[in-house]
Amino acid sequence: MKKEQEINNLENIITNQEKVIANYEASIRLIRILKRVPIFGNFVRFLSNAVKSNNKSGTKVINKVSSKKPEIIGIVSPYFRGVRSATMEMANDLIEVSEIYTKRKASEVAKIVASYDPQKILVSGYAKGHDLLIREIKKEMPSVRIFVLIHSAFMWFDAYPAENVIFENFIRMSEEGVIEKVGFCKRDLAEFFHDKGINTYFVMNRFYPEKHTLRKLNKERIQIGVWGKNDWHRNILNQTIAATMIKNSEIHVNEVGNHFFLENEKINVYGILPKEDFLKLFSQMDINLYISLTECFPMTVIESMQYGIPCLVSDTSDVYKFSPYLKEKLTVSTIDGPLGIAEKIKEVVAYYNDIQEEIARYLPVLKEETEKSIKEFLK
Repeated sequence: MKKEQEINNLENIITNQEKVIANYEASIRLIRILKRVPIFGNFVRFLSNAVKSNNKSGTKVINKVSSKKPEIIGIVSPYFRGVRSATMEMANDLIEVSEIYTKRKASEVAKIVASYDPQKILVSGYAKGHDLLIREIKKEMPSVRIFVLIHSAFMWFDAYPAENVIFENFIRMSEEGVIEKVGFCKRDLAEFFHDKGINTYFVMNRFYPEKHTLRKLNKERIQIGVWGKNDWHRNILNQTIAATMIKNSEIHVNEVGNHFFLENEKINVYGILPKEDFLKLFSQMDINLYISLTECFPMTVIESMQYGIPCLVSDTSDVYKFSPYLKEKLTVSTIDGPLGIAEKIKEVVAYYNDIQEEIARYLPVLKEETEKSIKEFLK
């Protein structure tokens, strides 16, 4: 009877393999229990191989702390390129930490963090096990102030249900006082959880306005960039099709699917590039497209504005919130229809100089609002 009860208690875990793998120690206990029940033989073999593979890969820790007793140390996964870039603008001292599978490893990393005696910890984005790491840091440093910054929208938790567990742990730790403040780069989440009594803040990614020579649009050869991995939420195919519909266009993408209906002779595919190489290519565009199905506060759009390049977006973020003109000209409503996207590209071409001038006026305004949000969050 006891054995049957144990199996029943683990039913929800069995249906979510990613959640199980995220916690190495729990997975080992689960494997030992399931081995007693023959019908779980295939699942036990799968789980054992997956856990061994994950544990073998280990936790990657890259220490980039340059000073003793820094005011703030940022903790971020080395594999989240956009989040890492945004975090580097908020914390000069970083410790990059990938997935953590054991309490022992979390304790080891926590001791590294504690050895620098920071006043504040900023966990930005999160990998598996970062919730466990926060608890271990708090054990080592009971008085340290811990901040968590979430770069996700609600759709993300539906698409990747395993992340719900970590996110829920963050909210619970906020209620317990382990985490002092929870920041969101998506205003909706910040306000939703604030109404539920959580100490939340809307935070915009920091950037530094740069002066670049504005490009002159060459209508005889319009360079259009469609950026990001070919993931479901990036909407790459619709944007690429729309770009091919523009007369005299040459399209540049990181990734796109191979389809018979694409005009491949107009499309250049580069793969995911190192940051320096990407920005060099990025700066040569006339128009950039970043029309995602879901978004928070996209750094790619800000980087495009820094080069004076109009960037079309979906109405999923606050990136053009403080400029009604840019919001009107650069926001696409028909995000799943190439025809609507193509019409918006044509509108950008028609108002190109006016849009560039407004971008130059807008960047200092956005910078000021960004700094206000960060200061309020980290004070």
